[in-house]
Amino acid sequence: MSGDFANIDDIAELLLSGDAGSGMTRIRDIARVIRAPLEPVGEIMRWNGAPAVGIGISTVEDGNVIAMGDAVTARLETLRSRIPVGMDIHAITHQGETVKTAIGGFMFNLISAVAIVMLVLILFMGRHEGLIIGAVLLLTVLATFIGMRILDITLQRISLGALIIALGMLVDNAIVVTEGITIKARRGMDRIGAAEETVRETQWLLLAATGIAVLAFAAITLSKDMTGEWLKSLFQVIFLSLGLSWVLAITVTPFLCVMLLPATEAHPVSPYRATPYRLYRRLLSSCIAHRGATLGGTALLLCLALWGFGFVKQDFMPDMSRPQITIDVRLPEGSRIDATAAEVDAIAAHVRALDGVTDVASFVGRGPLRFLLTREPEMPCESYGQLLVGLDDSARIPELRDRLTAFLEEHHAGAVTSVDVFKLGPGGRSVVARLGGPDETILRTLAEQVKTVMSQNPNVRSLRTDWGNPVKVQSVRLAEARAREAGVSRLNIAQSLAMTFPGSIGGTFRHGDDLLPIVLRPPPSQRENVDNIDNTLVWSDARSL
Repeated sequence: MSGDFANIDDIAELLLSGDAGSGMTRIRDIARVIRAPLEPVGEIMRWNGAPAVGIGISTVEDGNVIAMGDAVTARLETLRSRIPVGMDIHAITHQGETVKTAIGGFMFNLISAVAIVMLVLILFMGRHEGLIIGAVLLLTVLATFIGMRILDITLQRISLGALIIALGMLVDNAIVVTEGITIKARRGMDRIGAAEETVRETQWLLLAATGIAVLAFAAITLSKDMTGEWLKSLFQVIFLSLGLSWVLAITVTPFLCVMLLPATEAHPVSPYRATPYRLYRRLLSSCIAHRGATLGGTALLLCLALWGFGFVKQDFMPDMSRPQITIDVRLPEGSRIDATAAEVDAIAAHVRALDGVTDVASFVGRGPLRFLLTREPEMPCESYGQLLVGLDDSARIPELRDRLTAFLEEHHAGAVTSVDVFKLGPGGRSVVARLGGPDETILRTLAEQVKTVMSQNPNVRSLRTDWGNPVKVQSVRLAEARAREAGVSRLNIAQSLAMTFPGSIGGTFRHGDDLLPIVLRPPPSQRENVDNIDNTLVWSDARSL
């Protein structure tokens, strides 16, 4: 467009009008025009110590992250030949590959679980009965996948894990129906009649039992916090799969029993007179006869179980097997971003030299983009930095975490640091104490007391408060009467201070497709010291006498 600046030299040649009699002045005679990165920078990113620019790509709503990841990888390969010399493309985290690996592992576990269940059924119930129940189990799983597609329930860790959890319960309804038909057929009843009577006797009892099993998982999903949102598909899949198992148990299972169970001769003797049943009957009769000892023994076993659970590691959201860890670095509030960057760079240089570390991406001023649902990005802060460390094997995480924690406590004690592992659920701080009240001074005093108590526990690390330490600020108080006499307004003072320190935007320079701001500000010597506030010149609209 005509009138645009072709380069920054054109800006330097721009004429300015002065006071009456002073004529015109070129900008280059009174100022220096340069093209440089914006200072101070708002955030800094490095990859293996080199400056980097990050690009975050996310899927559309209801999109397939695996398909999207493959498409992005293919596109990057085609663009490599067009990358300028001195630049390269690296993937910091590829969620498509991570999801593909996780889904593959879960599918293997699901298939293995189905095969194990079918094998156990065949061994303990007989070949025909086991195959019938196994076929119904496969139909239930396949029907569940179809229902998940209809209800827009995606395949992910929680939904597939719910199927594995439900496998043991999916066969219960079919087992009851199959066993009832088999018993009645052996007693001389025809198979069709046996199927009708068994379904009529058990269908509502099985529905009630299925409902109880489903409701056991409802409390997790009904939680109103992030955990409930993240585990929503757990209840949905269990409700869907168990509901389908009941439907198939009273429809498909009787049909398969009538069609596939071998013809057997009627036995006037009850099949419950077999050896396993007789042993079980004898045990049950003995327990009833000695009910006091039975109840006492049951209570004792319950107490032993409760005591034993105290030795079981409790972690509702366990660590992921993702071969990455994060290192959070927080300097005191008010620290300059260059000081934070120096601290983060020193830590990154040490981490890159460790065995098993493949790459280190560092972010200063804010955390990385949200590349995982369970990771909450940090708000912009000049005193905050984070390192995303890639490993060649997730098995190295425990050892590396302990080594890095000890190193940071010894060599970077001036910063609050933490080495964290990705979790399968919402992460964040493990223990939180919340204090509230109207007096800021009292709150800070109480917070320090809480920190003192918590620090006495040897398991505490990364202890901090959300407010951080108090930061000194410089305030300007306006002398209203003298300002009116000088013809100076609040707006004049605000504009002068803005131009003196961060700089004010005087226009926009078009460079190709980029729009670069034109920043007006004095030399560094006039804006890098807070004392320069007293020497800031303010434009007055008052006429000179």
